[in-house]
Amino acid sequence: MSALKKAVSAIDKGFGVIEKYITAVALVIFTIVIFCNVVGRYLLLSAIPWAEELSRYLSIFLVFIAISAGIKSDSHIGVDAVETLLLPKRFHKYMDIIRFTVTLIFLVISTWLGFHLTMQIGRMHQTSPAMQISMAIPYSALPIGLFMASVRCLIRIILLVIESAQP
Repeated sequence: MSALKKAVSAIDKGFGVIEKYITAVALVIFTIVIFCNVVGRYLLLSAIPWAEELSRYLSIFLVFIAISAGIKSDSHIGVDAVETLLLPKRFHKYMDIIRFTVTLIFLVISTWLGFHLTMQIGRMHQTSPAMQISMAIPYSALPIGLFMASVRCLIRIILLVIESAQP
């Protein structure tokens, strides 16, 4: 295994650990907050005012982190009719490189725009209704998740190029 492939695989593994911990913590918090809110609403007749808002923002973060995990496992929906029907199997790796490169371009542009949107929201000092936190925090899910997906996409491209270069 080449040194580049080892380094890229180590980065990929590190991102996997980060994703697991972020999603595990978010899911635990999400579950506890929703459980406490349900108990409070039906047994104590008093709901937690910020529970819905927090669970919504955690869901948004989970979705954007899941984009990155989906790229790693190649589990996103894709149209591969051209690849499977028209091209011989030996060209599938090259089509994957093209597909991930186009995806990476989209992700980098979206990350950049999401970062600027988050900064703009932060400058407006808008706060959330129930928790009174800056709306830049929930909006930051966009650039954070898409940046992680960009890195995952770049890792996939590098690994595909290394694999296609080997005989």
